[in-house]
Amino acid sequence: MCKETECCNVEEDCCNFISDELDGSRYDYIPLGEHVVVLATGTCGGEPVFKGTRIPVSEVLERIENGETIESIAKDYPEEISIDAIKEAVCIFQDEEKE
Repeated sequence: MCKETECCNVEEDCCNFISDELDGSRYDYIPLGEHVVVLATGTCGGEPVFKGTRIPVSEVLERIENGETIESIAKDYPEEISIDAIKEAVCIFQDEEKE
């Protein structure tokens, strides 16, 4: 799956703290992937989430491990996370498990 999605080097990118505005509020985060997997300050106890949401990456990965498809999970969160976002998360954390 990682060949379909360009993955970042998590160790290199974790120093890139970013402040953005999201829905009129300040949103501070560290990108873990190319676009949507982040560590956001004050969100879910510092657990990786999908940018702009309170959806833990671990919850989505657990559903995949339990046999759900990426497409069916994305349909459960049509406004929050995309298929590409889930693929990014799988790619990042699949690479971490191999190390």
